[in-house]
Amino acid sequence: MNEKKKKRKEKKEIKIKRQKKANKKKVISKKNKKNKSHTIELYRKKKAKNTENDRQQVTLKKTQSINVRDRLYKKKKKKTE
Repeated sequence: MNEKKKKRKEKKEIKIKRQKKANKKKVISKKNKKNKSHTIELYRKKKAKNTENDRQQVTLKKTQSINVRDRLYKKKKKKTE
């Protein structure tokens, strides 16, 4: 009789452990859902910021190349004179 009780008790303990694990997973998944929306928002902001930086760099490169062309042109002009 005593052994049967022990086995039952062990089974119950195992069941309780499984339930606790499952509950933890549920809580984590809920947190992830909340975090997911937040991370998506952050990602969008970051992406927007990056595109703005890219635009600025492109304009910088264009102006630099124009300046270089002007300098070269002026040097050639001086040599021909």
